[in-house]
Amino acid sequence: MTELAHARAELAQLDKREHELLEELWHIHRNRKVWRTKIDEHTTKGRSLIDALPVELLSRILHLALRAEADNGCDVHRHRKWKLAAVSRRWRRTILDSPAFWTTITLSDQWTPPLVEVHLERSRDCLVDISIHGSNYDVNWPSPLIDAAMPCAERWRSFAIHGDYNVSYVHAFTESAITSFPSLIRLDLGYGAVQYPWFLERGCMPALEHLGINCLADSSVICIPSGIKSLDLTITPYRRLESGISLHLPSETLTKLHLTTELTSASFHLNPLHLPYLKSLGLNVRDLLRFLEVIVAPALTQLSCEKSLAQSRISASFSHIAHKFPDVHHLVLSGWRISRATLAMLCSACPSVRHIRSDEHCMSILFDMDDMGSYPVDGWQDLECYTVDEVLSMALLFEHPILAWHRQRKLRGPMFRLHIQKIHISQRPIPPLFDTIREWCTVEEFELGGLAPLQLDSVVRV
Repeated sequence: MTELAHARAELAQLDKREHELLEELWHIHRNRKVWRTKIDEHTTKGRSLIDALPVELLSRILHLALRAEADNGCDVHRHRKWKLAAVSRRWRRTILDSPAFWTTITLSDQWTPPLVEVHLERSRDCLVDISIHGSNYDVNWPSPLIDAAMPCAERWRSFAIHGDYNVSYVHAFTESAITSFPSLIRLDLGYGAVQYPWFLERGCMPALEHLGINCLADSSVICIPSGIKSLDLTITPYRRLESGISLHLPSETLTKLHLTTELTSASFHLNPLHLPYLKSLGLNVRDLLRFLEVIVAPALTQLSCEKSLAQSRISASFSHIAHKFPDVHHLVLSGWRISRATLAMLCSACPSVRHIRSDEHCMSILFDMDDMGSYPVDGWQDLECYTVDEVLSMALLFEHPILAWHRQRKLRGPMFRLHIQKIHISQRPIPPLFDTIREWCTVEEFELGGLAPLQLDSVVRV
């Protein structure tokens, strides 16, 4: 019994010690938490709210700041990025350690090959977007910069050329295009007319989806590589060819096409162009009717007809293209002297248009009442919305026949929306004038002469 009593006493002592240790550990944990809170309060005292943001959110804010300035034409990746990095150590670390800040490479005469190499190194394995900007009389200046970027050609996601002397830039790129660009998705070769780039036919850009190019009409064949989904093609007159130009497009993949040319349809071999997946078509051509005749696009939903409509010759008979594009619901028009015949032809080919967007010049023709009291726009019975990009004079707007047409349309039937992107006025209008505008249309912005733009928040359906 003596041994049993001793064992019980030892166990009791151990239980008591365990309880004391657990209580002591609880007190240590509580005190540790208190002191940690005090330390955090002292270290964060006077700290700005933006420095308390998570790194991911701070990185996003800095990206938006760079993008906003880039939209204003500023070379943010050459100087603004460094200014942001100099704000604080945290900002500097965020910018230097994030590859996303180094994926945009804007080549200009103010860039150097070492600066290009730094961007390529810090972007790590991310895809990069490369563009050439500026005007430079030295035709050789882009070559060293392109050569510095070529070792990472497999990471190029987009390449674009801008500037007044971009013909030389294209030649610099074509001379460097001796390798493949497996990740290149977008290629814009600027506005300067060049010979059709031979490297496009080599299959060195298997992932290419968008192509923007201005070709000289010096070849009888223009063959766009397969796989292209979006094409912005300009064909510039160069010399008279003995035979017409044959245009070959990637019919199985093309969903968006914008074609610009001053050549007449007689300069082309315009066989039917079957584009079964084409959804958006933009035409800036002299013979609009002829191009609409040869394009077969059953899935087309948006049609844009641009400035050269002033030169289009529309014959009196176009019944053969009636209802050719029944699913076109969005129509965009721009041109100084668009004719009634052009509108009648478009109305016949695209009878189901629901939304029309135009500039102020086309608006004058769309809502010009004839001797019979009808308007050209009345040809679209399903029209739900009309948008005009910009109105230069509010005084003229209130005298425009669009008001009379709108009153008739409102009395006749379905709800209709009239949307004006911007109205220019010379002075602040009185409140009743605002109320009058709100009664019959939606205005997105008033541009006040000498004053800041005034945004209108409410959207009015009339």
